[in-house]
Amino acid sequence: MTSEDWHSLMDMLPRAHRTEYHERFSRQMHDYLDRCEGECLLRREELRKFVADSLHHFDEERYMLGGFVVMPNHVHMLVQFIGTTRLKPMCKSWKRFTARAIHEQIGRSGHYWQSETYDHIVRSEAQFRHYREYMMQNPRNARLRENEFTVFMPEWRSEM
Repeated sequence: MTSEDWHSLMDMLPRAHRTEYHERFSRQMHDYLDRCEGECLLRREELRKFVADSLHHFDEERYMLGGFVVMPNHVHMLVQFIGTTRLKPMCKSWKRFTARAIHEQIGRSGHYWQSETYDHIVRSEAQFRHYREYMMQNPRNARLRENEFTVFMPEWRSEM
């Protein structure tokens, strides 16, 4: 089943069922990620640094970074795209570029990142602040040591 097929099936469900599904799925997914189970290659400082540097690369050119946290097994980021830059192609580019470099470092090939993203549209300053606070608290909530994650939280940008 393709992701398009899955989305079409989800669209056929009543709104209340879709909402319940997304709430349960979101909670379970976040709980799983926060347990930092699995290989968690991004605990390695050099791999986290490469991912962080990659996110900075087109900042203020293709997008404005509102902040990010590189966790051992996932990344949170706030970003506003500029001009014709769009979410899906940019995420695909980040994932492809960083996956190749990570695989080169660890001597592997194949998939590294999930193909889907878990994204939200931020529609207000209050939501922006909420997600920013969530991201900043995520390493603490996951009980990570300081050397297991990377945080970039710039000062508030009025243009965001």
